[in-house]
Order: sequence, then C-alpha cells, then structure tokens
Amino acid sequence: MAAIVAILLRQDGRPVQDWPFPITLNSTANTLSTICRGILVSIAAEIICQTKWVWYWSDKTASRRMIDLQHFDSGSRGLVGAVKLAKLVLWHSPATLLSVFIIVFSFGMGPFVQQAIKTVGVNQADPHGRASIPVSTALSSKNGGAFFFTTQDFSDGVSTAKPFGSEDYALDPKVRGVAYAATLGTYKGNAQIVPSCTTGNCSFTGFQSGTPQFTVGKEATHASAGICNICLDVTSLIQSEDDPNGTLHKTSYKLSNGMGLERKDAMKISDGDLSWATAVMSPEVLDVSEMALANVTVLSLTSINDTTKKDDQDRLPSIAVSCSIYTCLRSYSGNVLQGELSETVISTNPVYADPEERKEDPVEFLKPKGPNLTTMRHIRKAAAPDYPSIRAPRQCVYEFDNILANALKIFIHQELFNGECTHGIRILELGGGTDFFPECKGNDWISGFWEAGNATTESIEHRFADFTNTFTNELRMGLMPADNGVSVLVTGEAYQLVSFTSIEKQWLVFPIFMVVLEVFLLGWIIARGWWRRDDEAVWKSNILPLLYYTERFRFRGTTGDDFAAWQRLMTTKEMEDGAEDVKVQFSRRGWRQHDDVSLEQMLPPQRNS
Repeated sequence: MAAIVAILLRQDGRPVQDWPFPITLNSTANTLSTICRGILVSIAAEIICQTKWVWYWSDKTASRRMIDLQHFDSGSRGLVGAVKLAKLVLWHSPATLLSVFIIVFSFGMGPFVQQAIKTVGVNQADPHGRASIPVSTALSSKNGGAFFFTTQDFSDGVSTAKPFGSEDYALDPKVRGVAYAATLGTYKGNAQIVPSCTTGNCSFTGFQSGTPQFTVGKEATHASAGICNICLDVTSLIQSEDDPNGTLHKTSYKLSNGMGLERKDAMKISDGDLSWATAVMSPEVLDVSEMALANVTVLSLTSINDTTKKDDQDRLPSIAVSCSIYTCLRSYSGNVLQGELSETVISTNPVYADPEERKEDPVEFLKPKGPNLTTMRHIRKAAAPDYPSIRAPRQCVYEFDNILANALKIFIHQELFNGECTHGIRILELGGGTDFFPECKGNDWISGFWEAGNATTESIEHRFADFTNTFTNELRMGLMPADNGVSVLVTGEAYQLVSFTSIEKQWLVFPIFMVVLEVFLLGWIIARGWWRRDDEAVWKSNILPLLYYTERFRFRGTTGDDFAAWQRLMTTKEMEDGAEDVKVQFSRRGWRQHDDVSLEQMLPPQRNS
C-alpha cells in the first residue's frame, strides 16, 4: 500500500506522458492493489485460523460446539464461509470479526484505488503558438473608406468650382455594397470574425485583471470601433385617422414627424431628429440620439396583433420603431475553444467624430514617435501651451474622422434608410396564384423590415442589430483599415490541451484504513500470543493439533485430566518433525498405525514441577 500511495502522489499533477514505464499508471496501481489485497486476505485468514484455537482455549464451560471448527475453517477459505462465521463470532471474538470484515471488504480496494486516478485536461501555453483577434481602431477615410469632392461646372467651357464648405461626401463603393447587403440581411462576406489560433484553444488578457481569461463574459479582453444601435418603440404615438369621405382604404396612420401611411401602403422608413418622441424616450436614448449618425424611424402596417396598435374600428394593426445608429467602442470578452471563436459584448460607449480643422477649434494629432506609442493633443500647443499631451500605445487610440462621419450621415439619410413601400402583387408560378410583396420603388434593401407583412417591434430591432453587427464585423475584418491598409490585431496566448494525472486522495482513505486495521489486528494477535506463550501455542491453520491432542478436547458431560498442568503444548515445527516419520492409514474401522507407534510416544516430555 505504501508503494501505491508513493507512486500516485508522485504522479499527482504531472503530465500523463511523464510516466516513464511501458505499463500504464492504472495497470501498475491495479497490479499493486491486487497484490496488497492478496496479502491482506492471507493474513486475515491466518488470524481466523489462530483465533479458532483461542475460541476453544477461552471456553471455561465446554460450551463450544464441535461444528465451530468447520465454521472457522470455512471462514478462512472463502467469502461465503467468512460471512457465515461473522454470525457465530459477532459478540464473542472481535479479532475474528475484524478479520472477516477485512476478507469481505477487501474486494473494494482495487476499485477504490482505480477511482482515485483521474485524468484532467489542462491548457498550457504553447511558446510557439500564435493567437490574435482582428479589431478596428479607427473609422477612417484614409484608406479608401470615404472621400469628399468638389463639383465643378464646365458649362460654357468655363470651370467653376463650388465655394469652400459646399463639398460633397461619398462612401467608397465597397462600403456601400456592404451596407446595402447588411440591411437586406443577405450579406455573405466576412461578417464572421476569423481569429488566428494555431492550437485551436486561445485566451486573451483581461483589461482589469491583466490575466488570461478562459471564461467568456467575466471581463473585457479586447475592444473595437464600430457601429451600434439603440431602439425605441414609438407605436403609442401613431395617430389613426379615417377618411372624411368614409373610404376605408384611405385610412391614414401618422406620426408627429410627418411620416404617414394609408391602408394601401406597406411601410415607410425615414431619418430625422427625434424631438417629436421625447415623451417616450429614456435619458439614455435621448443622449445617444443627439450625437447619432442617424435616427431612423420605421412605420409599418402588419398582420400581427399581439404587440401592435389596433383600435376597436376596422383598422389594420400598425407599429413604429425609432432606432439611433451611432459610432461606438465595443468592449468584448472572448476566447477560442476547439477552433471556434466565442465572443460576447461586455459594454458599448459612444465615439464622437474628430472635430474638423477650424481656426476657432484647432486640433492636432501627432504621428507616433516610437514603435508602439502615439502622442495626441486635442488643442494646438500654440493656442494652449499648457494643455497636456497623452502618450498611449497605438492600439489604444481609437479614431473616427470627420470626413467618414459626414459621408455616413449623408449616405444613411439620403439612400440607405430612406424610402417607402406599397403592396405589390406577384405571380408565384403558372396557375399557382398570387402573393403580396413590398414594392419599394428601387429601395429594395429596406423590404426586409416588412417581414412579409408580419413585422413586429422585436423583428425591426433585430434587423437594425444585424445591420450594425455585420457592419462592425466587416470593419474589424479590414473594410476600412486604419494604418496603411494593415489590420489591427489583439494578440493572446495559444494553449495546448495537455492531459494531467490528478489523484483524488479521498478515494485512498479506505484502502489505507484496511491496511492499518490489518496491521493493528496482526499486532494484537502477536502480542496476545507472546503474553500467553506458556498456556497457548501458535498453531494457525495447521491441522496436526487435532491429531496430536484429540484427548485434550473435553466433551460436555465427561471428565478428564488437566494435561496442561503437566505437559506443554507442542509447536507446529515439533509436530511436523514428529509426524514426518509416522505412517498412517485412514480405514473405515479407524486409524491404523504402522510399526506399533503410539501418538503418546511423540508427545513432549513432562514439564518439571
């Protein structure tokens, strides 16, 4: 047992591959536990055999049955016999009872030792591995995200430019294409973030603790500039009005911002301020709407009655949702497990566009003066010489330039979220009937908000969330890279799943207890034998005493001499030496001794009185 404990404790907390032998640790422990159990059972059997003689020696009234000899013998030979013996000695021989306990429960030693050995997977950093997640540190027009231009008039052969301040801003075509597809919900580009993780398991450092984070959602590990949205249900502000002439299909549905629908219409989307909805706006929505790129309102008729406005008259249900789209800094918690990125947004914070270069509000941004540091000043040194500069790692500086801000505002206001849809009819197939669909007059990318006539406030909010998430992911994957077209990466640590041996020590308590109990029991038997050495002998499982000392067994109702008073008991060695030359035959009529040898002649000499 000591070898088992020593080996297991040595391997506890070590990698499985550190085991140096061809036979596994489990096989080694199983082999040793089998040997240990065999030793325990054999010792317990010998103790039972010895307590067999004590069972009769300690009897003062000749009340022990002869059949008890058979019970003790069977108890030392097998499990069934041991269980039967326990009933006999339950209140009379504690040593025998404990020996029976050891024999019966020794079968559990192997399973308990095996149960103690566990294998756990532990992530260990791979010094040669690579781990990174792409992020965006800038919403910038520097690398083709957006541009501004001045329209010139070449009529009459004269080039005339618009005056300064009347420039037009436009998004790059690839950015516009992503926005259209993201709005329609059919974008199939790089909307999914693709991390780099050579081992398949990677973690990233938490902002607060500075330690690798293996659990997603506890602490932010990276941040990225992007687009966010916050929506408000303004259905309660819809005013339904019947046509004065009683024409049902001309029932109107209006909002205070001037948007309106008739029964023949399907949906209308428009961008504008939300001052008309302040009565139902929370402080958070109000703050965001004031700096948002766009405040988009969707007014739609629907066939869903549960969460829409519908009065007692025969009017169609209607819903209205206003969503503010704004630039933000998204903080994420993420890791890579088995090759898949798991990422969740921890928080979002609005990001304001950089102020324009104006004399009354001068701003400067100094280039990096080191490999990883950037110096920033929000006010020119000439205007405020004492205003401090801030030096920070480049990856901690997030930008949103004014050119891109203006381009996004114009694009969203004039094109992306501006239009109306009416009910159109299409033929499903030849002879298959017709179906209604939204006819959006060229702005088909907004048709998805109608949800085939089943729009709800939740579905509209989900559409805006999909748009902002898709657009943000595209920014992270390099749609508008900040520095010379190079994507910004947040690096982490790559881990390998290494199997370690873990020993659950509580499972070793029972095997150790069995060994300690056996040692105690054996010590007690040895001590008793030494203490009673003049009166009793250590015969254990030897059967020769039954032949040598048959006359010593006193049967109830008979009398006999007290041989113990004048003759010592032979040891097993003496009996075996004496029986070496004695030849007997067990016949049907009794014992037959050869050469007229008497058993009395083999007894030891009388002790001196």
